[in-house]
Amino acid sequence: QHDVVAAVEANDDIAATALSLSVASLGNVRTQTLKAFDAADMSKIIGKMAV
Repeated sequence: QHDVVAAVEANDDIAATALSLSVASLGNVRTQTLKAFDAADMSKIIGKMAV
């Protein structure tokens, strides 16, 4: 399904989306963006889970 996988760190979601749209606008690239969380954020997320 993928020819290239790139892990990119951006200042914020807006910057990441702008990069993704810029690359996609070339017409020969399709992108998929997945958000990653660091360990501290994952701990917060897990703490909010309904059990």
